[in-house]
Amino acid sequence: MGLVIVNTPVPLKTDLDGVVRVGDTRVTLDTVIAAFKEGATAEEIVSQYPSLSLAEVYAVIGYYLQRQAEVEAYLDQRQQISEEVRQQNEARFNQQGIRERLLARHHKLERPRLTARQLLNSELIGLWKDRTDITDSASYARQLREQAQKRPGISGAGNDHSR
Repeated sequence: MGLVIVNTPVPLKTDLDGVVRVGDTRVTLDTVIAAFKEGATAEEIVSQYPSLSLAEVYAVIGYYLQRQAEVEAYLDQRQQISEEVRQQNEARFNQQGIRERLLARHHKLERPRLTARQLLNSELIGLWKDRTDITDSASYARQLREQAQKRPGISGAGNDHSR
């Protein structure tokens, strides 16, 4: 029995923004080719981007090697667009002193840290010492969690809260 030769399409798709992506992933052609040009093997690229298959990466590299001039023109165009967007953003948003502004905001929000002695002398220690309904903090926390799970509209433990 002979080997059947089949043309396999290159796993590249152009999205609505004109960005070429590999297969059904969010990984761009730019990303794969940049890694390849930096010396990464197809296996290394797949380990960096597990949503890609080894076959897809080899196909994309093969496509690049066969149509290098066209792909390089596309990459140059993407780089130019990226540079234009960066310049527009810099013109719209003042970058001068941004680090200092962010650090000042961070320090403003930061609470002072207490030393062990300050914590012992604070009102936090013994705050609930007169409460008769709390004898063990772990069982009290468990009880609160169980009560919360019984309330309507409260998700139970183990549910996916990322939606």
